[in-house]
Amino acid sequence: VTFSIFRSQGYRNFYSKVHRCKAEMVNANLPEQIMYKVSRYYDYLWINNKVGMSEKRHSIIHDHDLSLQLRKEIALAMHGSLVSQVSIFDECSEDCRADICMRLSFHIYLPG
Repeated sequence: VTFSIFRSQGYRNFYSKVHRCKAEMVNANLPEQIMYKVSRYYDYLWINNKVGMSEKRHSIIHDHDLSLQLRKEIALAMHGSLVSQVSIFDECSEDCRADICMRLSFHIYLPG
């Protein structure tokens, strides 16, 4: 009896997405605790077949497969120090700063 294991297209898509998310987390220097939570969450999604594979996501912060609370933690870890440098946000709650961090968008402008 010969067994051939062919990974399903869904598995390959999911693995590719998880790999991109892990690379993004490493590049953003997220704390190990948050990276662990994200990894465990994706494991849970795969094990329970609750994977939404929308490819329209551009960032882990906007990945609706993750819970809103986890996305807020990621946003604060990635951009919280930037937001905390703006004095107008000093009196904001952590939840408010997380919402601000989630709405940030980056643009690169070249001279001329």
